[in-house]
Amino acid sequence: MHINPEDIFYVAAITGAHGIKGEFKVKILSDKADRLSDLEHVYIVSEGKRDKITGPYKIEHLRGHGNTIVKLSGIDVREVAMQLKGSYLSITRDMSYDLSEGEYFVSDLLNLKVLDTSQNVLGEITDIIDGAGSDLFVIKRQGKKDLFVPAIPEYTEAVDLENGTIILDLPKGLLEIYE
Repeated sequence: MHINPEDIFYVAAITGAHGIKGEFKVKILSDKADRLSDLEHVYIVSEGKRDKITGPYKIEHLRGHGNTIVKLSGIDVREVAMQLKGSYLSITRDMSYDLSEGEYFVSDLLNLKVLDTSQNVLGEITDIIDGAGSDLFVIKRQGKKDLFVPAIPEYTEAVDLENGTIILDLPKGLLEIYE
């Protein structure tokens, strides 16, 4: 079965082995803390190799909060679990949960062309990072410093995934800070 790497969503990062029976610790990356408990199986994506996808692996059991301990079928020894450190437990788009109006998956927003309300091109979203009060769009600009804009509804005028654009209504004075 071929899986398109663009249809893979990371739900947890493998942070290390736990015990001797192939279990490992993970950090949940989803905004749903119990995301893994909803799933019957996951895929493993090797660190830095989004095109190297293995699985599906049945989730045999989960335990703990924060640092969740996971046991997957077919991974039965510590050495294999240790080799997976830095990899990701992942799902396909069809396994994802439904989003509410105005919510988007991070992967759908990456690489969108960013326009201001006057239709001027500001750049392209290259990352979305955790900020103190909200997530931040990281906007790569041609020949200028990256622009960081809070990813909040008040600044998001429109998102057009079909045409690959997002229109932001920037806070007054924000561009001047970066010039």
